[in-house]
This record gives sequence, structure tokens and C-alpha cells, in this order.
Amino acid sequence: TQTGYEDLARLLLKRGRDVALIGSAAEAGICAEIAAAVPGVQNLAGKTSLADLVERLATGVALVCNDSGAMH
Repeated sequence: TQTGYEDLARLLLKRGRDVALIGSAAEAGICAEIAAAVPGVQNLAGKTSLADLVERLATGVALVCNDSGAMH
């Protein structure tokens, strides 16, 4: 749920982790709402290429996502 993602983002930020939201342009609205509710979250929804996604996945510490292409 949106609230669940917000709660997780707060916890990760509190623990000193960076949080970035990556999604399609169609998901930009909900990602903007999450970023607005949780200061410090970077909203990249609708702004990343497939190459950007691959780089984030390769260099990130963890991935939390819905059932999407990135998960597979």
C-alpha cells in the first residue's frame, strides 16, 4: 500500500539509507505523493531509462517493488 511504502521509506531514511522511487510515467503521481509525504525521498518516476534502472539495480543495496518488470 502507499502507506506501507511511506512507512518503509521513513524507516530506511532514519537508518541512513538513500531512498529512490523509480517507476513509469504512469506511476509518477503516486510516487510524487509518497515523496511529498516523506521528505528525503528522491522521486525518479518517469525520469529514468532502462539503462538507468539497470545501473540502480546493480549498485543498490536492496529493492522493494510491486509485481513489475523490475522485479522480474
